Amino acid sequence: MSIYLFFASHRTLSEGLANALQFFAGDNLNVKVLTAYMDNKPIEPEIKQLFSGLTSEDEVIIMTDILAGSVNQKFLPYISRPKTHLISGVNLPLALAIAMEPTDTPLEADKISSLVDEARKQVVYVNALNESESEFDDEEDE
Repeated sequence: MSIYLFFASHRTLSEGLANALQFFAGDNLNVKVLTAYMDNKPIEPEIKQLFSGLTSEDEVIIMTDILAGSVNQKFLPYISRPKTHLISGVNLPLALAIAMEPTDTPLEADKISSLVDEARKQVVYVNALNESESEFDDEEDE
């Protein structure tokens, strides 16, 4: 069994995420990238190519950019494939968390949900966070 991480997005976001992930997690990951609509052609043949050569034992975790976007929608038929997970709204903390999971057993749905919940916490409006910390610091000075 192998675990494959597919990054798919409109244009080059997926390529950037994959490059950043490999910077942090190393080059020994099974990463495939789809940069959609670079040539204004349908992406279905590219998606089919991503899945070619996989065995039924291989786990695939697909991470896309926009939930209601066409890229994510084109992957929907593939979630009926066993050991295939589709996650939309990907960010680098989520990709890192998934990549760092042990590779000797498939990821369970509840674990993926937990990783998604943790990654959501990394989306922060830092100005507001900084203001609340500054207010706390001011109270300590009094």
